[in-house]
Amino acid sequence: LKKGVELFNWYNNALKTKPYLTKMSTSFAVYWLGDYICQTFIEKRPLKDYQYARTANQSLVGTFFNAPPSYRYNHIVPTLTKGIVGKWKLIFASVAIEESLLDSFFIFVNLFFFDLIKHHDLTSAVNDVRTKFWTGLFNSVTFWTPLTFVTYAVIPMDGRVIFVTSFLVFWQAYVSYLANNKLADPGKIGLNAIKMADEI
Repeated sequence: LKKGVELFNWYNNALKTKPYLTKMSTSFAVYWLGDYICQTFIEKRPLKDYQYARTANQSLVGTFFNAPPSYRYNHIVPTLTKGIVGKWKLIFASVAIEESLLDSFFIFVNLFFFDLIKHHDLTSAVNDVRTKFWTGLFNSVTFWTPLTFVTYAVIPMDGRVIFVTSFLVFWQAYVSYLANNKLADPGKIGLNAIKMADEI
């Protein structure tokens, strides 16, 4: 328990003293582990078919295109909610901002850059966002809204990043699954709307 507290304090101190480096390192690990979970447990790829380049590419997206704005958005929400009086009004406003503007931004970033790096084709990346954006956003709001509410209502400030990151690994596994497979029915949402397809 003591070691856990020491590690917790060390990480929070790193966030304060080296915020960008810490967030970038965290995002690299989260994206790497998320795609590993996706390929191994969702797509059930045998080791011989594991796509290491895909994992590396997605980790780079997390490091350079997700982490820096992710750090900055921690300052955006307080700025946008400045002046709101009342604990619960502030919580609901913060959750609404995160689950609309910020979720939309990160869904776009992930889908666009995953596809762009994979296919080196701007048109393909735009089409992938157009096809999958609303499915991704709906599931993001469904997954994150209760967790974001708990984050703002219950979790102390110093514990919020670690709390969110512990769930982010599993969310990133879903995003990897969404990005690397076709929608079986664009009109549907959820995991059953995604069709397994190699090298789309």
